[in-house]
Amino acid sequence: MTREEIIVAARQVIEEVGAQGPGDKGKAMPKLIAQLKGSADGREINAVVTELLTP
Repeated sequence: MTREEIIVAARQVIEEVGAQGPGDKGKAMPKLIAQLKGSADGREINAVVTELLTP
C-alpha cells in the first residue's frame, strides 16, 4: 500500500470519527489500523495520522 493510499484512507477515517487534532488520534488509529491491517505498516499509519492531525 502506498503512502498516498494510506493518506486517503486516513482522511476518510478522521472525517468519520470527527478527529480535530493530535488529541483525537486515539479515535482514528484503532479504526484505521483495523481497516488497513495486513496492507500497511503501523508506524507508517501512525506517521500519516499524526501529520494530518497536526495543525
